[in-house]
Amino acid sequence: MIRLHAVVEGQTEETFVRDLLAPHARRFGVAMDCRAVETSRKGGVIYRGGLTRYAKVSADLLRWIREDPGGDAYFTTFFDLFRFPRDAPGYAESLHLEPAARALHIANAMAADLAATEAALAAGRCFPHVQPYEFEVLLFSEPAAICGLHDHWAPAAGALRSLRREYGNPERINSAQPRPIG
Repeated sequence: MIRLHAVVEGQTEETFVRDLLAPHARRFGVAMDCRAVETSRKGGVIYRGGLTRYAKVSADLLRWIREDPGGDAYFTTFFDLFRFPRDAPGYAESLHLEPAARALHIANAMAADLAATEAALAAGRCFPHVQPYEFEVLLFSEPAAICGLHDHWAPAAGALRSLRREYGNPERINSAQPRPIG
């Protein structure tokens, strides 16, 4: 069975991979797991979550690649383009591009950087993914579908639809002042 390891931005992405993507991937013979990006180590404790610098992403990815050098193990990322670290490969060159093209450009530059750093292990096994829009935007693109996944989410559907209508575009919700739902 193929193993697909994902370094993700935080808890929301971990939950998405664990609860939705991994079960789906398993149907295709892919065992998928994830962990939030390592941000620091202090006193023997590993802290994870949040994307502050590309160096942390590359160090965490390369560490995992070294931990699982098997030919049937592949690696990816799941990060938002929004507030992506400016020190990432390809970031400056991508500023003039539309979000989807920008995300792809940065992901390709990351893959090249990782392969150049650890060619023997990373080449052909690491496929970074940068989400053009915030992951949370997906939740607002069709509130009824998302709320239909779990019974206890159903009461929030109306409030989510209202927010979606108010801002016109799910991406605009990210920059808005927070207000309570419901």
